[in-house]
Amino acid sequence: MSRKTVMRPKATVAGRSFLFNVIFVALNIVSVSLLVLAFRSDLSGNPTVLKITGFAILLFSIFGLIVFKGRIAIGNASRVIVGSIFIVSGLVKANDPIGFSYKLQEYFEDGALAYRIKEWFNMPEFSLEGFGESALSVSVLVCIFEITLGILVVLGQRLKGVSVLIVGLMLFFTFLTWHTDNCRPEVKFTDRNRYELADPVGQGLLKKAKTDKSIKIVSRVGEIVVDETMNPQCVSDCGCFGDAMKGSIGRSLTPTESYWKDLVLLYFSIWILLAAFKKNQIPGKKKLLYWLTSLALIALLSWLFAWWLPILFAFFSFIGGMWILRKETTNPKSFWYLNLYLLVLSSLLVAYVLLYEPLKDYRAYAVGSNLSQKMNDGKDGVYLNFLTYRNSKSGKKRVYDANSKEYSDSKIWENKDWKYISSRQEAIVETRLSSITEQFNPFLPYEEINNDYLQFSFITDRFAEKNESFIRLYDKENDTIYSLKVGDTKILSEQFVGFRILDTVQRRNEDFTELNIREDILKLKKLIILSVRNLNDADWSEIEKLKDILKKSQKDNIPMIMLVSSSMEDVRAFKKKYNFSIPVFITDETELKAIARSNPSLLVLKKGIVKGKYPKRALPDYKWLELNVLK
Repeated sequence: MSRKTVMRPKATVAGRSFLFNVIFVALNIVSVSLLVLAFRSDLSGNPTVLKITGFAILLFSIFGLIVFKGRIAIGNASRVIVGSIFIVSGLVKANDPIGFSYKLQEYFEDGALAYRIKEWFNMPEFSLEGFGESALSVSVLVCIFEITLGILVVLGQRLKGVSVLIVGLMLFFTFLTWHTDNCRPEVKFTDRNRYELADPVGQGLLKKAKTDKSIKIVSRVGEIVVDETMNPQCVSDCGCFGDAMKGSIGRSLTPTESYWKDLVLLYFSIWILLAAFKKNQIPGKKKLLYWLTSLALIALLSWLFAWWLPILFAFFSFIGGMWILRKETTNPKSFWYLNLYLLVLSSLLVAYVLLYEPLKDYRAYAVGSNLSQKMNDGKDGVYLNFLTYRNSKSGKKRVYDANSKEYSDSKIWENKDWKYISSRQEAIVETRLSSITEQFNPFLPYEEINNDYLQFSFITDRFAEKNESFIRLYDKENDTIYSLKVGDTKILSEQFVGFRILDTVQRRNEDFTELNIREDILKLKKLIILSVRNLNDADWSEIEKLKDILKKSQKDNIPMIMLVSSSMEDVRAFKKKYNFSIPVFITDETELKAIARSNPSLLVLKKGIVKGKYPKRALPDYKWLELNVLK
């Protein structure tokens, strides 16, 4: 009986391509991480070695992926990374679309993003200001678009079109963060505006141009055309993750960090695009593995932001998506059903937060926040100042740390051969402003104070502090009354001997021009604040409920005040229109935007700690506040 020889397949490098692909994908991700670390400005030691190492591993891993045909492997890994970050980033912004719209408005200002186009393409009339009124609509669309693209790319749907959209979006985001990182407020650009001949602004510029060299009159035929030399308006924070990072880890990404984040995402997005034109992107048996990996990454980001909605949203998106796509081969409309499903989920989230408040409040005025701590959580920066000197004879340069002993001992400034050239500052620790800045400064002009304010002891006590005692003296010979401040040594002088003392009166200190209650807000045992972002645009459909809260809180001797950013003229007109005798204080509009997105909104504080925040559509009555918050 003959025995058949079983031929075993010969082990080849090609046969182990999956293993090598995994290794090269891992190396690629590691190399990108090394390069990001190497280009950090605060990196100690020698970053050159790290840069060389990072680039070497990057090139080696790319070469390996090409040789072992790992385009799909790196593309799939990139889909998980980019898709997961898109989902979380979109949800964080969708949680607060109004806040994101404020950031967009900053970019739409004429001296912000538009100045790049003005200079690059010699288009001094180019402007993005027209988009300012549509900032909220743009904000909502961007949020939903970003979430949808993230879900679609993880699920592997229509990758050719989706990857093109992702690369396009990342090119725009990268340009935006590059602009933010490289914006220099000291540079100049030309801004051109047109005015009608009778326009008072144009007429004012005509007069100003006679003495101001930064203003140039281009034409005054038919209309006034004016060129103004201006400085750009640099945006300090791109708003990539809204207030989430500031509220969770204590600070936002710096412009440089945001730029590098987008460069990395753009790099991985390009890999998705390159792999998108290969067939069989993910074998059916492995799809679940990619989705679970994406959920794990989203869970990590959810933990970082201390908010679990992203993982729940992604879970239901993936489950719903898998169910909708179960008959994808027989129903070509499945893709569009999936998009509709994602649109409904995202729209429900956005609609809720627009009607009420963000589900997760990352701002300094969130419920539970200690305002006193938020006003004092800033940190002073640590900086090194480097001075450069050049030898006028040899041309050599020397750089000194201005605070070093080496510099003080050198006395180089006394040496006539060495000339001071320049100085530069390097941040060791960046300055961090307090979460609540000095812009939160509620005040009222002295002349506006009336009985609406004097019913509260914390205000009358402030008056007592600011009043001064005067003695009135009567001169019978000249029939004249003199007033002298108590403690004035003139009272003891011979000049007033024989004058009769009439009485003692209280007068306001001349320096007391306004009543500021910033510190009182922190100390009051209980305080109800009605925050109004914009007095004229506010929804006053619940004014009767607010008046009832004011009336009953006064009976319980609990102060209730209103904070606005409007003029006192508008305040007086409002109080008269609604017969609403509430003490009103003026503060910065930016802070009112941070306090609440709803306009108006009610806050309850106890000794400076926010115990409750209620939007206009969920205002409680006073009895509920009394039972659940004020006690």
